[in-house]
Amino acid sequence: MGFFIAHQPMRILCHLHKAVTLRQPIVRICCLIMALPQVSFAQNTRIGTGSTWTSIRGQAQGTTYSIKYLPKDTPVTRSQIDSILSDIDRSLSLYRNDSRISVFNRTDKSIHTDQHLSIVIRSALQVQTMSDGAFDIRLRRLSRAWGFGPGASQKPPSRHEIQRLLLLKSDSIWLEGDLLLKSSPKLQIDLDGIAQGYSVDVLAGFLESQGGHDYMVELGGEIRTSGSRPDGRPWHIGVESPLNEEAANTLMVAPGNAGITTSGSYRKTRSFGGRTYSHVINPLTGRPIDNGMLACTVIAPTAMLADALDNVGMVLGPNAGLKAISRIPGVEAFFVWRDAKGSIQTQSTPGFLAMVLPVD
Repeated sequence: MGFFIAHQPMRILCHLHKAVTLRQPIVRICCLIMALPQVSFAQNTRIGTGSTWTSIRGQAQGTTYSIKYLPKDTPVTRSQIDSILSDIDRSLSLYRNDSRISVFNRTDKSIHTDQHLSIVIRSALQVQTMSDGAFDIRLRRLSRAWGFGPGASQKPPSRHEIQRLLLLKSDSIWLEGDLLLKSSPKLQIDLDGIAQGYSVDVLAGFLESQGGHDYMVELGGEIRTSGSRPDGRPWHIGVESPLNEEAANTLMVAPGNAGITTSGSYRKTRSFGGRTYSHVINPLTGRPIDNGMLACTVIAPTAMLADALDNVGMVLGPNAGLKAISRIPGVEAFFVWRDAKGSIQTQSTPGFLAMVLPVD
């Protein structure tokens, strides 16, 4: 899930390099690149005869990105990557007044979409249907009322305001050709729960269009892997499973050619009156989740689908969430939550367990 603010840091543990702290909780990403959050540069690494791996690192969407891939011919440049991400921001970012989504939120009826907005809207509506409303992009005004995003409120919403904003869910958005329409001028959308995963997929698609099929793309903790890493082995991603307050167990998984993302209840929080609220809003109640969920990691064919479904897991919780995600072909999930006694619990789909690697 996309994010800009977090309170509990997560460590990215890199094989061959040191670990550094980034602004994410719960999940450790074990990769072959050293994350340097304040630096953007590209470098080549020769692994064996004729194999030159390229690393590209930079900043975008309020976070950092890292790419490691084996180019076929001419390496992709950092400027090309930055240009792609800037183009996506011009479509999907709520932090740009001139983005297509911002224009849509201000309009009374409809706008002409671009390719990025059209693809993400269609995918979001599909996930909304398959999750029975546990994922819903029509919550922009509710998110802002709870203190998240540009123009956020500085006080919590009243019960009356929550109910009034929930009524906006009865309004509709739909696509007709290149037009995105809405049934009410008051309706506003928020794509933060899916847009960053989509960005990862766009970057992966660009690498493949340039002949690169062995890669790992990471943006703000959202990942997509393909092929093998420089040593010829499958990409290994680490998922941290806290067993108690003092220790943590890291599960190493090999997702294959897939996207892997995590939503955590502490990635973005807001405090009102001494109480801390998660940025994950339950579309059914209009309130931040309060179900004990700490994190949900999803592996799916695309990072965009994984990004959306990790929100579904957070909203539904381990039981209903596991049941819902298990119905979707090619998707696996791992849940971390705190039970009524305060103990950390974990649960996963059978397919996720099959991807867990033995401890060396």
